[in-house]
Amino acid sequence: MDVLLMYLLIFSMTPFILWSSNRQKMAITQLIFVVIAWVILSLHIINVPFGSYHSLLWGIFAFQLILGHAAFMMVFADMYKEINEEKRRIEDY
Repeated sequence: MDVLLMYLLIFSMTPFILWSSNRQKMAITQLIFVVIAWVILSLHIINVPFGSYHSLLWGIFAFQLILGHAAFMMVFADMYKEINEEKRRIEDY
């Protein structure tokens, strides 16, 4: 559960990072998934019975975590490209 919570905290930062890297549409979409993921986790923590939707909700939760991970990696890839381009500009200068 600790690993899941840490991953969810990192996942929660993704919309803010996407917004700062001028990807507003993706950030808004990601924010919706973050809110849903926190709701599902909080319902699980307070032990609300999901009934037959238990597997579906955890499947959605896992999909949201994977989507957040992909978006986070996209942001890091862009940051890496910018750093390399800036190093090249400095070397060329």
